[in-house]
Amino acid sequence: LVNSLCLRPSSDDAFPSHEQTNSVTRLLALTKLERLTLGGDLSIGAERFLRFVASPQSVIKLRIEGTFGQTWLETPKASLEWTSDIHLRFINLKSLSLIGPLSMDISPDESDDGESNTGPDVGCQLEELHLCDVDLEQLSDPLRSLLYSPSSWTKLRTLSVSLRSLDDFQSF
Repeated sequence: LVNSLCLRPSSDDAFPSHEQTNSVTRLLALTKLERLTLGGDLSIGAERFLRFVASPQSVIKLRIEGTFGQTWLETPKASLEWTSDIHLRFINLKSLSLIGPLSMDISPDESDDGESNTGPDVGCQLEELHLCDVDLEQLSDPLRSLLYSPSSWTKLRTLSVSLRSLDDFQSF
């Protein structure tokens, strides 16, 4: 019955309570979610909550939103660590939107033996990628890394990038 979920809780506490976390994990356990938005407090270390998605293979649209009105000088800020685990679990993901202020880190796509964990047709292959006010400064070749395989570029139909300044373009 529920195929879309938008969660943007916020609290004055530094960390969500155990009860709040349990409530979120129960919601993320819904099967057949196609669209998922995590914002507010859930956007801080968003990968922590993505682990609780019960049927990640059903998710085709994922949106991570930084806290509205928060500036880069305030902490904590929204963040996402893109890992090969996310890439492989969300195999049918077609649209990824990262709305800042948000910091993104991309873990290398390598197993312990140095071999790539993914091939050209393994893991998600995005058709839409939207980056707005996302800090990519610490990354080298971030978009290729995000998509993990050169053949993924053939699937990409929409690329939308909004940067804070021209200096951010250097990391692109």
